[in-house]
Amino acid sequence: MSWTKWYEFDELFKFEGLTSSKSRSGFITTIDGVKGGLTRWNGFLERQDTVIYPRNLQSRAEIPCGIYMIRVKGKTSKETSPKSQYFDYIGRAGGIMNASKKTNGFLSRIPDDHFRKLINIPQRGFVKQGMKEVYQARGVQNWLSELENETFTTQSYRDFLEGTYHIEANFKSFFDLNQDMLGDTRAIQDFFKRNVRIRFLFLSRDLTVRRRGQPVDIRYENIYKTGGRLREEVLSGNEGSLEQSEIYHRKEMEYKGRLYKAEGLCLQAYFTRYGEYPFLNSSNEVNYALNNFLESLDS
Repeated sequence: MSWTKWYEFDELFKFEGLTSSKSRSGFITTIDGVKGGLTRWNGFLERQDTVIYPRNLQSRAEIPCGIYMIRVKGKTSKETSPKSQYFDYIGRAGGIMNASKKTNGFLSRIPDDHFRKLINIPQRGFVKQGMKEVYQARGVQNWLSELENETFTTQSYRDFLEGTYHIEANFKSFFDLNQDMLGDTRAIQDFFKRNVRIRFLFLSRDLTVRRRGQPVDIRYENIYKTGGRLREEVLSGNEGSLEQSEIYHRKEMEYKGRLYKAEGLCLQAYFTRYGEYPFLNSSNEVNYALNNFLESLDS
């Protein structure tokens, strides 16, 4: 178990633009010359059969999870100049129970939580409300029809929704310095290809436990899913299934403890090297635990 090499953005992901003719989204418009629905994860899509999205997994427990580090090369300024010379982010990904496997593990954590913020685009879940606000302010009632007739660039789409969404201050600082290289689909593709890298620390889950001296498979099933087999077995009073559910929950608590600890150790190692935390990590993520800690350390 060790950190991987640095992967180039194009080895793991691709940016296909904010709209696609193949999208089934109910929001139809034209952005950068492409008319279609809004693209999943704002166009940052996964490549097939990679280290973070392998094929033919036998169990949800095999979905790649762990710690990741994103490193972005970009313009800096006198006021905004990370000591590492990069806009870095360290985070964790551990979810395996979402209905779609594409929304578990490092997907959609990296593209939907981080890449879209680098280009200053709202999360899909906030677009509907933002559109309503903008069109209502214009007195437009049938806004979906009006939206379909709009023609945007990536930048004018941002401008259109300005004030209806929020991204963290550090991501906004990065964007403000580099927005001239993120103005349309082709520019974003070029920027990410040349300037974005990711590496990983994979933390695997146990697949079995020993019960009465024998290995027993852990049932990684969502007990809260309505109609789920394990849930129904537990509700019917099956003691064996209840025991299996308890094993799963105990092992997940142990795993989450490892995950949080590993993230904290990596953040602290980064701080030891550079004297500051990664630029794109919010200070609230790390500093809350250190308030007044050092002041009394030698007392």
